[in-house]
Amino acid sequence: MIVINLPPGLEHALAAVTTISDVIVAPVNPSGGEFHATTRFVDLIQKCRKARGTDKPDCPIVPNRIDG
Repeated sequence: MIVINLPPGLEHALAAVTTISDVIVAPVNPSGGEFHATTRFVDLIQKCRKARGTDKPDCPIVPNRIDG
């Protein structure tokens, strides 16, 4: 297992990592800006799956910094 931690603004790096990953965990803060960035990221995941011809990478979206 290899863990790569990238900030959300590195779209080219995210595209490269998405191409070779089996699972990507996407932590998301509850804010409008995060929601917009996450939508773009989900689009990237879908394009990658189509290009690979598989349902990989899996991509659970995990709420981050929420009140309990």
